Parts: sequence; structure tokens; C-alpha cells
Amino acid sequence: EVVFDKVVLFDSSKIVKHSHQMSAAILKAATGDSGICTSTLSWCEKDGIFCSDYACMDIKKIVDTPGKKFALSYHTKAPMLFFSQEVGESSELCSFDLKSEKQRVNFSYPGLNMQFSLSQDGKKGATCMSGQDGNTELYLYDQAECNRQKKTVFTKLTENSGTNSSPCFLLDDNLVFCSDFETGKNGKPQIYHFDIKNRKAARLTDGAGRCSAPNYCAANNSIIFNKEIDGRFQLFSMSLDGLKGHSKKPLKTKQLTFGAKNKIEPVWHESGKFATFVIEPEGSSVAKDSQIALLTLNDGSFRILSKSRGILGFPALTERVLY
Repeated sequence: EVVFDKVVLFDSSKIVKHSHQMSAAILKAATGDSGICTSTLSWCEKDGIFCSDYACMDIKKIVDTPGKKFALSYHTKAPMLFFSQEVGESSELCSFDLKSEKQRVNFSYPGLNMQFSLSQDGKKGATCMSGQDGNTELYLYDQAECNRQKKTVFTKLTENSGTNSSPCFLLDDNLVFCSDFETGKNGKPQIYHFDIKNRKAARLTDGAGRCSAPNYCAANNSIIFNKEIDGRFQLFSMSLDGLKGHSKKPLKTKQLTFGAKNKIEPVWHESGKFATFVIEPEGSSVAKDSQIALLTLNDGSFRILSKSRGILGFPALTERVLY
């Protein structure tokens, strides 16, 4: 019995892209789910930013300007990639349009300008900037407010002496973020929920280990983050369903990776069925050979995607075909 039949025009000059598209169509017909076939992956490597298909078969260097690059994130609507770039002792928030292939500086203030996260509708942004006490604070960018004032404005969200970082918008336009404001700079950073309207932070993690790099997925209403367990960072997921109705019950947390090597900087795929992350080797080669890996959530397996011998970091993943 024929369950799927489609004739396609195959362009050998775009063999990777078209092969992934055919795989997605066949998989969708067979299972009802097109998987991760047509997704796009980006990462930082040395002073450059690379973009490829999800399997790292068709790799292109898209940004090659002076200065270390870090903290990548895709625009939630436009074909655009945000990143931070070192400039002297400061950093500036930049963007790269994958359609026009143009780079621009979005804003540059003294100190840190990094980790730009957009709301689901793309109209609000949260970012991390230097605070007055040598720390970092979270700021809100609201396009409606900028239009009203006819200039770029930021509203300060946090007000503490801690290192506040990794803001990430939730479906309800509140945030999760990482901070050590309760545990001290030499303590164990934790993951917090931030109510923007009431300017209140509530800790989500249990304090048992250092936690960082939360990333949110609307499809499963969960965050993925790394947490230190027995001297190594492993990946964990946490369902935020318990936040509804201001429930006091502990949120459901699951450890996703185990064993040797640090697993850090996780990023959900929009489906919530996959996540990309950085895996670091053991021993003295840690700073020389970190790679990008892909985690499959249904069985907990992962495989290393990148093939470069260098320091790879800050992966970004989107289900859109942008490479």
C-alpha cells in the first residue's frame, strides 16, 4: 500500500537542504511529526559565528568581525540572530539578518550588553547589562514604549547586588533568569521566576547545586538548564505547569544527562523533543575542544554534531530553515 507519494524537483547544488526537506516530508507522512530535519543551528567559534543545518553537514561562516562572540539567540519571528561582541573591556549587542546577510549594532552601553531574549510575539526583549555595583542587572525593552517615546529605552527590572543573567521570556511574558543574589557571588547561582508586573522574583531550583543557562520551550511549558551534580554539569528540565494558580507544590524536575563530561548552555528546539548543548571533554583539553551536541528527549540519547577542533559554544537552534 502506498502511504506517501510526491514528486519533487531536486537541486544537487542544495543537496543537504533538499534532502532534509524530503526527509521531513517522509517522516511527517509516516509518523505525523517532521522532527528536527529542517531546523537551523548556529554557534560561536573563535571570533566567528557559524550557521548550518541541524546535523552540521552544510556549514557557513556568517559573521567574521573582530572580537569574541557569545550569547546567541534567534529572533522569535524574523530571520535574525542576536549576539554579543567584545569591544575592548565592554560588549555590544549585535544582530545578523540571515536573509540580507547584514550585521548591525543594536545597542552599546558601557560594560556588558548581552543575552537578548525576545517575547513570543517579538515585541518585547529582556537583556543583561552592567549594574552600578559591579554586578549585572536585567532590563526590559518594550517596542510600544520605545515608539511612544520615539527613542530606544530600557526599564530596569532587578535591583540587587547579585549577578543576574540569562533572562528568558515565558509564554505569559514573565521571565526566568539566573542569579546569585540570595546565595552570594561565591555561592551557588539558582534559577528564578520573575513577575514583571509586580517586580517579584521567586526561586525555582532547590539550591543543591550551581544552576545556570535556563531556556524556555512554549510547547511543553518547561525550561532546560544545567546544574552541577558531583562536580560536573548535567542537563535538567523543569515543568512550569505548577506556577499556574500560584501553586506552592515543588515543580517537577527531571535530570536529562548523566555520566562524564560537562553539558552546558542547553537550548530547546521549539517542539520540546530535542535540545542542543555544549559538551566539554575531561581534563586539560577542556578549553581546546568543546563541541555542539544534540539531545533526543524521547530516549535521553545524544550525539555530537560539530566536527571542528576548537572552542565551540553558545548554540542557538530554530525549527526554521535559515541556513
